[in-house]
Formats: sequence, C-alpha cells, structure tokens
Amino acid sequence: MVKKTPNNLRALRKSRGLTLKQVAALTGISLSGVQKHETGERDMDTEILELYEQFYKVTKNQIAPSAFDKKLSSAPFMPGSMRENEPSLQEGFGYYPIHELDTIAGASQEHLHKYKKLEPPFPIPTANLQETSYSDIKNLYIIRIFGDGMEPTLSDGNRVVIDTGITKPDKPGIYALWNDTGLTIKRLQSLSNGMVQLVADNKNYPLETAALKDLKIKGRIILIVSQMV
Repeated sequence: MVKKTPNNLRALRKSRGLTLKQVAALTGISLSGVQKHETGERDMDTEILELYEQFYKVTKNQIAPSAFDKKLSSAPFMPGSMRENEPSLQEGFGYYPIHELDTIAGASQEHLHKYKKLEPPFPIPTANLQETSYSDIKNLYIIRIFGDGMEPTLSDGNRVVIDTGITKPDKPGIYALWNDTGLTIKRLQSLSNGMVQLVADNKNYPLETAALKDLKIKGRIILIVSQMV
C-alpha cells in the first residue's frame, strides 16, 4: 500500500488535459477519491494503483516515485567516475528526475532538444548515475528503443538514458544516430582514416562502415532503465 507519499497523479492528469471529474468518470473512482489520491490524503491500495497505472499508461514507479522499492535500479552500460561538484544529484532522496523525449511524435525533428518532454520524469537512482560517465546532468534524457537491431543488449520497448552532450565516438559504445527515418541505435567503433564501424548486436543485421564526417551522432547511451519498462 502506498501511504500518503508524494505522487505524480496531478501532473499526469494535467499532462493529459483532463479534469478531476473526467478522471473520476473514466476510472470509476469517486471524485473525492481522485482528489484525495492526488493530494496524498487517501492511501492507494494495489488495486487502485493498478487502475491508475492502466488509465495513464505508466508504471507504478512513475505514479509514486518516492515509494520505490530499493531494489529498483538502472544498469550502466559503461563504468566511469562521477564528475565532481554535482550538487543537484544530492536532491530527490537518492533519485534524479530525467525526462523522456516523445520521439514518436517528434520523429521529423533532427534536434533532440526540440522533442517534447513527457511528464512526469523518470526518477533515476543517483547511485547508478555515479557508476557511469557523462558530459553534464542537463544533457541526460530518456528515449525508447524500437525494433530488434540491438538484441539481446536492448529489446524493443526498452528505455535508455542518452547523453546528448556526446556527439563523437570518443570511446566504443552504443550511440543514437540520425538518418532519413529518424533515430537509430548502433554500437560504434572508430577505425582508421576517419571511418567508423556501425555494429548491430543482432547478428541478423549486416555490419556497416561509414565516414565519421557523414554521421549525425545525437548522443551516447549510458544507462538502460531496466526496471521501468
């Protein structure tokens, strides 16, 4: 049972442009119940929490991030040392809020910062961020993986944290690239003479080689949000 802890119900409702009365009518929960759930004045049992989860199409963890089980984690793709002087990571009781980008609606937008930020943000455990390296906390976003090109490392529907401040393959890793169809995810390995090898972890996909100058790298994948999909 979630006991009077802060939650994102109001933000979820507002992001959908719904009124309290509409949520009550569509979920079957009483108007006063919806109001008190949003303010935390009334506890939510498992059944009610699952109802909101289905209605808003989010996970329980997105509804009540402060009530996360301590086992919740995101898995780093590569080790690294934490940058010094990151006071913002001390906020949020061990979690840092990172927004997911609506890459479906923004598929025609080449610049990731123009994508709509979905609400509410995912609370990512700061301990996991401390296990990886990134350019700046402000450059971190979440994107969703589509397709099976990176199986078994990444599956269709997985969410990952991308560092949009890294636009060169300074080290081997998994990167988001822009092409004519939108974002694509590949493992990049630098070769000689300014060439880069593009690897799909799914062996059914061919190995590709391209000139670094021709690639539009939009960021490096640093975490997989393993328990939030």
